[in-house]
Amino acid sequence: PTHFLYILNWLRDPSLAYLDLHQMDTTKLLRLVKEAHFYQIVPLIQDLSWHLSKRIRREWSHPWLEVSDNDLVVTKGDSGSDAWCFAIVGDPFLPSDTGTHYLEVLIRNNTRQVMVGVMPPYPRKVHNTHIGKLPDGKGFMNNGHLYQNNTCHGFGPTFTSGDRVGTLLDLDKGQLSWFVNGEQTQVIKIRTSNPKGLIFTINLYSAKDCVEV
Repeated sequence: PTHFLYILNWLRDPSLAYLDLHQMDTTKLLRLVKEAHFYQIVPLIQDLSWHLSKRIRREWSHPWLEVSDNDLVVTKGDSGSDAWCFAIVGDPFLPSDTGTHYLEVLIRNNTRQVMVGVMPPYPRKVHNTHIGKLPDGKGFMNNGHLYQNNTCHGFGPTFTSGDRVGTLLDLDKGQLSWFVNGEQTQVIKIRTSNPKGLIFTINLYSAKDCVEV
């Protein structure tokens, strides 16, 4: 009910001109997307999801990371010491979303540590930690270990510069796995009901580390 007025205004004027998206905080925008999902207004879902995705990548990717204009190449710059930095890639998945989703990255340069995975979106203050230390975060590192719930164990093949690493998220079955050059890891269960949703995430650690989506 809180956001129904926005839905009603959109039905009157689908241009989104009535919405000052720059003034709207991310939490409110996320709630508006959920409201659009509730009413199954597909064009509004698409418009708002595009704005939300751009907002999330801008606000929650670490400032030490350099992202290409097409959002496909992520590099850790020379500034700053060795530290985990988050890059948000792709669009966020809401608890109401379904289907199977796949994101693949080419490891252009891997100096020490690279991690790929999924997590709920969190504010920038959690940077300088990695995906697997966050609640509901699941990260697969280049040493072949799975990191989750602040623990790790051997999980799949290692990867390095020149390798392709894919993340497969099945929202219908609540399952997650990875592929290294086509070889699949084990499959794990993942909670898809987190109210914040889920996002594909990359962690880079050292200067010059680089991946291409």
